[in-house]
Amino acid sequence: MTFPFPLVVVDVENTKKPGDPEWAKSLEIGAVLLDKDGKQASTFHARPGTLSVMGFIQWLRANGNPPLTSYNVSFDKERLAGVGVGGPEWAPDILPVVIQIMGDEGALEPLDNGEQGRTKWPTLEEAAEFFGVKHDGAHHALVDAKMAAGVVRKIEGKG
Repeated sequence: MTFPFPLVVVDVENTKKPGDPEWAKSLEIGAVLLDKDGKQASTFHARPGTLSVMGFIQWLRANGNPPLTSYNVSFDKERLAGVGVGGPEWAPDILPVVIQIMGDEGALEPLDNGEQGRTKWPTLEEAAEFFGVKHDGAHHALVDAKMAAGVVRKIEGKG
């Protein structure tokens, strides 16, 4: 098993860059709690301009502060840490696991920059399609969190 359960799969979207005074207010947070059996137990969604950070921290605490993961941990972890969410443990990043599996299956496209042997990283939508996870688009935090949670469930044989 690659991922520990229970597990929170989180996605953060934002419209401002770090350092912008309105940055924290621009965050959209979506999260899916997968229970000990890998089933979706709860979701969290906060749109930009809401009390997203405090609400997310409270939601995590209410669910026992399980480990977090995302499709690109460095991106989401940096954004959450920038607004004070840094306490939870982070589980393995979903993206490298997907790259390994898709690479072994020959499903990754070569980079179009002349670098021999290098492949393009799959987008979350491409990973969802590869693993047979149904989705309704991308780049909305809760939609992406649900899609990434579906990928985790498929990787772990729970979906």
